[in-house]
Order: sequence, then C-alpha cells, then structure tokens
Amino acid sequence: MAPSRLQLGLRAAYSGISSVAGFSIFLVWTVVYRQPGTAAMGGLECWHCGSW
Repeated sequence: MAPSRLQLGLRAAYSGISSVAGFSIFLVWTVVYRQPGTAAMGGLECWHCGSW
C-alpha cells in the first residue's frame, strides 16, 4: 500500500526539521565551543604553529 500525500508531507517536514536542527547544533558546537584540532574545526588545523 502506497503512503498517502499527508504521510509523505509529514515525512518530508520531519526530515527538513531534523536537518535544520542537526546543522544548528553543528554550528553551535563549532562557534561556541572553540576546539582547535578537532574535526569540527577543520581536522588538522595547526593552532599553535604561529608560535614557531
């Protein structure tokens, strides 16, 4: 049995909301919690190389 248009719309809305929530959590993680050298900040970022 094929899903109805309402079910497809609800699934699309849930998917979109989940994507926006995940992206906003990622932005908060990278901006608020500054963590040099982590994957969220670019992986192998050399934050202490300027002191050499």
